[in-house]
Amino acid sequence: MSYAQNKTDTGRTLAISAIPDYHRHDLSWVHCPVAITQDPTELSSSGALEWFADLPSSRLPELKTMLDEMLGSPKGFAAKNEVIDEFGWRNFGDIWADHEQTYSNDPMPVISHYNNQYDLLHGMLREYLRTGDVRWWKLAQPLAEHVMDIDIYHTEQDRSAYSGGMFWHTSHYRDAGTATHRTFSRAMTGDQHRVAGGGPAAEHNYASGLLLFYHLTGCPRAAAAVISLANWVIAMDDGNLSPLSLLSGCATGNASSTSVRTYHGPGRGVGNSINTLLDAWILTRSNAYLAKCESLIRRSVHPENELEPLNLLHAELRWSYPVALQAMLRFCEIVGDQAPETCRYIQASLQRYAEWMLSNESHYWDRQDELEFPTETWPAQDLRKGTTMMLLSAVVVDRERAKFLHQHGRTFFERALEQLFACDTRNYTRPSAIVLQQLPLFEWALHLLDRPLSRYWDDRQSSIHWPTRSAWHFQKDDVRAAIKSPVRWPALAMRLVNIRRWPLLLAQSPLGRHYRRLVRPLGTHHE
Repeated sequence: MSYAQNKTDTGRTLAISAIPDYHRHDLSWVHCPVAITQDPTELSSSGALEWFADLPSSRLPELKTMLDEMLGSPKGFAAKNEVIDEFGWRNFGDIWADHEQTYSNDPMPVISHYNNQYDLLHGMLREYLRTGDVRWWKLAQPLAEHVMDIDIYHTEQDRSAYSGGMFWHTSHYRDAGTATHRTFSRAMTGDQHRVAGGGPAAEHNYASGLLLFYHLTGCPRAAAAVISLANWVIAMDDGNLSPLSLLSGCATGNASSTSVRTYHGPGRGVGNSINTLLDAWILTRSNAYLAKCESLIRRSVHPENELEPLNLLHAELRWSYPVALQAMLRFCEIVGDQAPETCRYIQASLQRYAEWMLSNESHYWDRQDELEFPTETWPAQDLRKGTTMMLLSAVVVDRERAKFLHQHGRTFFERALEQLFACDTRNYTRPSAIVLQQLPLFEWALHLLDRPLSRYWDDRQSSIHWPTRSAWHFQKDDVRAAIKSPVRWPALAMRLVNIRRWPLLLAQSPLGRHYRRLVRPLGTHHE
């Protein structure tokens, strides 16, 4: 086996590793397939991948140690999958969610399936591109296949809120039993930990890894998966596709709520929806995905928002608000001049969050009494708050204030990393996935203030008059209000007698599901 670097006709350097000796008489070479990687410095300068910085000459020692442990230690990804034999028909390629053992009452080892939470696939592929280490690819490639084949709900026969979506990881602190990969099983035991529903939801929707996998391999199934997940975002929010469409056509809010149905501020629900729509837009350049992105952004933030009512310091309910802020900043990074007005709207809105984070945020590990389960995941989540503050420094008009915020975010990140590194369980899958997700952002943001400001930023925010934020009326709320208001009863009656809506209601109901099973040809069912 040898290693070489070849110059292409365009002068780009490609590293070709693991070149087998085909003249050998045995078949051992089949275990050493050729892997080709782009030089990270040239990839960074090309701008082909957003928020990508070439490998720094030196990384924080804690990060280097953790990354080495993820690959080569007895607690690494490959080794831990051997522990529970994660090589079956329905779980091959998935990653063992070993962190679910911490508070479990089930027999050890607790078998639980991770199902690409925090887009572990994307983090692995990024690290592969950054380092050229083929071990990352050997983990990422089967994970991508698993997500495409198993974790996505390949059907058009369920409700619009579910069809084409992504299933959750198996339930927290429970052995998966017969669930194989989906959220829960009737065999789960114990009463301490609640088992929530089983259908797909916006808070668990990750497509960036699949998009990158498509760009690296040309796999058409990966492209189809990205489009499926983005179409699911639009469909789940479309009131005219829901069972309540007979009574109201308002948006359902399923694409933007987080933790509770009534919260539509920044959170991972709307953040993941925006990211997935962006991935589909990159792939197709369809205006439908961009328009839905802009709608969700304007739904969840406003330049004149009062932040205190959002209760952002509530650890259990609001920990994920930085997910949405990062998604909106990614919108600006990717879309930029094609939607300058929305980018200026984002800048004006997020300046409030930047100042609020600077004045109010603290580490979860310093207030453990607020946490229901004080696990190693909380300092890992603080890494995201640090990178978010560093990224938000780009939207702050006052450059001195921006530098202060940037340094504060970097210090916040490094202290969170120290807290995570001190945990004996730092190698668990969930904190490792968060590290892989946030590491590229941290390293790219290190020199963020050295880059020129985006052309669509406006340094005269106070002179811009933003339209007053209109109240959002989501479908269930609209139906309740209509039923209570006799004035609206005639309009309800008109919708009810619209015979064109009844087939949709039938299709979305349990009766309709039974009807499809009896009438539709078996070949049309893709579950």
